[in-house]
Amino acid sequence: MSIATDEEVLRTFDEMEHKDLVHQVVFDAYGRRMASCSSDMHVCVWDREDSGKWIKTSSWKIHGGPVWRVAWAHPEFGQVLATASNDRSVFVWEETMGSGPTKWTKKASFSDNRVTVTDIKFAPNFLGLQLATTNAAGIVLVYEAPDITDLSQWSLLHEMSPFYYRCSSLSWSCAQGLRPLMVVGCDDPEAKDHERLAVYELNDNVRKWTSLPTVKISEVRPVNDVGFSPAVSMLGHVMAVACGDVNLYNLTMRATRSNNAANPTSYFVQKISVLSDGYKTWRLSWNVTGNAVTLCTAEGAVRVWKSMYMDEWKLVSTTIPSERREIKKKRAKEIKPSHPHHSAPVYY
Repeated sequence: MSIATDEEVLRTFDEMEHKDLVHQVVFDAYGRRMASCSSDMHVCVWDREDSGKWIKTSSWKIHGGPVWRVAWAHPEFGQVLATASNDRSVFVWEETMGSGPTKWTKKASFSDNRVTVTDIKFAPNFLGLQLATTNAAGIVLVYEAPDITDLSQWSLLHEMSPFYYRCSSLSWSCAQGLRPLMVVGCDDPEAKDHERLAVYELNDNVRKWTSLPTVKISEVRPVNDVGFSPAVSMLGHVMAVACGDVNLYNLTMRATRSNNAANPTSYFVQKISVLSDGYKTWRLSWNVTGNAVTLCTAEGAVRVWKSMYMDEWKLVSTTIPSERREIKKKRAKEIKPSHPHHSAPVYY
């Protein structure tokens, strides 16, 4: 395992201009654009130059409260962003090009949520321009723009209630050869073990999301984040669940007669690995090939786990901000052994 030093970090954003906590940073599909959102009610967009330097090209104030989430649509639909705030609103933005600096124009706003919006994700491009939202009341809403040339018009396609508790996160599956799946996580501490994950399947014949009866996963701790691997397989899906540790599950299709156009697909669920380093994971993100997953932990570190042979996962990189390392060193020096004359070593 490697631990990145300050010299190995490609870029730090000391002049990000966010004046409060940054809640999310997301890249576009090609990794050349980046968006960030903050409690200061601002969204910033950054572009990567050929030299590797990131240049802030846009920054604007939105919403009436902290901006929790920001999401990119697939570039097939143009340069489109969605933002969500604790003011219960979701906005859709489109970049417009002119003779001067680029400008982001608000094209649509959704106010169907009566409580705080907790996550937003655009669907894979083969499903069209769709946006899913989760909220603190345990409700998932799916919107669609039927005409991608007019982003001011959206319709509410689906409404699901996976939990009686707060939803924390959602993820769309990316495999085109299989029926689309959506997983929703719950981080409410009062939820029961079997009420922290819900997996839905889209049935094209009836255009409806239905809960999968064969996918029953029990998590004993609140789920902070979820994510389907982008790796395409004709047999099933790989799903990561951040609930303290990160659990990896393989959802494999069963060869049964029930797998027809009218019935939900039957899956066999297998836990294939547990990614654990002793720190709670808050966020996770897959790479484009699905053979590595990056975790952001409560320690303030970024850790990269990579798939090896036979479903073995190895921690290959850890990046800790320099100020975090100094704090850990200072705390270690301040800790004194309870028996100073004891010859046994003391570990921190």
